[in-house]
Amino acid sequence: MELAYHDPRAFVTMAANYATASRGACHLEALSYWMGYGVRWPGWYAPEAFDDHDSTGKGQVAVDFQNYLSVYNPLGLCKFIAKGQVGPQHVVDLVNVASAGAGLPVICFT
Repeated sequence: MELAYHDPRAFVTMAANYATASRGACHLEALSYWMGYGVRWPGWYAPEAFDDHDSTGKGQVAVDFQNYLSVYNPLGLCKFIAKGQVGPQHVVDLVNVASAGAGLPVICFT
């Protein structure tokens, strides 16, 4: 896949994402660049200080976001809801409520 407009020099986490994403240089695999815009996920990713241009630890940030957002496609969720601070616990709760409503056993645990 071709590179998106997100310049990895502006968001270092995206450089790691472009290099490791399973679909090629796809900006939707991690969405970690939102941290550069000030989006935080209380209880999951909410660092007080986040320097977009410092590469320290950014590879792990890209991996964590890739792993978390990889559940969105199989569940049929739009990845842009993550921008609304929807963290992993919210997704677990959503799946459990949907499962209960459909009469299915609870499949996600915290």
